[in-house]
Amino acid sequence: DEAMIKIQNLGLTGHNLFTIEEGFEWVNPTQYVIKIGPYDSGKLITEQFNKKESYNLRVDTVVQFGADRKSAEKEMKDVKNLDIRLNKAIMSAADKRDPFKINNQMTIKDLQHRYPYLHWMDFFTKFFKPDCQMYNDDPVVVTDPKYFDELGKILRTTDKRIIANWMFWNGAESILEYLTTEMRRRMDEYTFAINGTKNEHPRWETCIKTLTSADLNLNIALSAMYARKYIDRGTKRNAVDITAAVRREMEKLLSTWSWPGITTRTRNAAVKKVKAMAEFVAYPDEYLDNRVLTSKYKKVDIIGKRFLNSILELRKFSFSYNNGKLGMAVNRSDWERFKYVMTANAMNNRDTNTIFIPAAILHPPFYSSELPMYLNFGGIANIIGHEIIHGFDDLGRHYNEIGKREDWWDDSGKLAFYKRLDCVIDQANNYTVKGFKKGDSL
Repeated sequence: DEAMIKIQNLGLTGHNLFTIEEGFEWVNPTQYVIKIGPYDSGKLITEQFNKKESYNLRVDTVVQFGADRKSAEKEMKDVKNLDIRLNKAIMSAADKRDPFKINNQMTIKDLQHRYPYLHWMDFFTKFFKPDCQMYNDDPVVVTDPKYFDELGKILRTTDKRIIANWMFWNGAESILEYLTTEMRRRMDEYTFAINGTKNEHPRWETCIKTLTSADLNLNIALSAMYARKYIDRGTKRNAVDITAAVRREMEKLLSTWSWPGITTRTRNAAVKKVKAMAEFVAYPDEYLDNRVLTSKYKKVDIIGKRFLNSILELRKFSFSYNNGKLGMAVNRSDWERFKYVMTANAMNNRDTNTIFIPAAILHPPFYSSELPMYLNFGGIANIIGHEIIHGFDDLGRHYNEIGKREDWWDDSGKLAFYKRLDCVIDQANNYTVKGFKKGDSL
């Protein structure tokens, strides 16, 4: 636990033994609580770790850091094997989509009893440095309880040196792209070997990739610059109006929902949910106020021309900024969760019942102020409707109008829903796709 805290305090944001962040209680999403889950494997499958390229990258890297090659080969083999064990402990991709399996709430006291290999209260206090007092009955959301069961077994049966090497590697990996030309070239070779594509980009593109990295938290400033230059107020007003129009049509559709088995109670709950759905369209007006932006970054410490040091300082600032609401009430109108307005990717957030239509998507082919509105409705309104519908899909249907877990469907309605869902699954499973066996879940 001390090692994890030191790594975080240094600004090394690579994979850790488990993830830890502020999240919401699923049963009562009105307050920020601690949320822990499996380490972020980057969605790598176990077979990836058996490839020579991955192993060779690790060996070459630690050699460049000063290790003896023969020792590095032996030690990195142990690290690779630990990686495989950790990955095998993570729940399946299908289970990750099941809200009942990824939202397991317990108290810190319960956590300590079930997973005694860590002093959780001390760890949380040192990790978050909360302004408020923490208590044993405070809630914690555990996304993968079985992973933490297996993690205890892995820690008990793995030499401490191997664990230390694993943590060193993952911390070091998070800064390789900011180090020497030789190390960056080695990373490019690895990317080419794994993906078959070269990782060489123009200097400006590399700079943009760095600045927009989530762990630096510069996206508010960058989004403000983007919104001011590329989105006029007329575009935002039109997008807000289109969103409102699509929502009204959705309300009408749900108010006349006539599937066999859909009761008045279920129909009214659905209408209530779409009416309460919060909208985040284009950008917040505060992005046009320099005083607000300056206040957000007043604690940032950029160290002259020392690039790596500045990256590490920004990461530490980002962690503090993003994890300073523990115990506070959730504000569903807060733009903080939707600050990447220069990314053309709309989304639906189930646990707050909100939709996000970023500024970057308000461009052709989805929207243009020079096109007639019927074409804009065919473009951006289609995207908006898609995001609203997510609130009623196989995942979204488990959440009510404020993002709280609630079974607002009557049994007959659930039966009707899953009957149609099975039909879609059967259709997809009958497709022939190279690399998949017939019947695999697509």
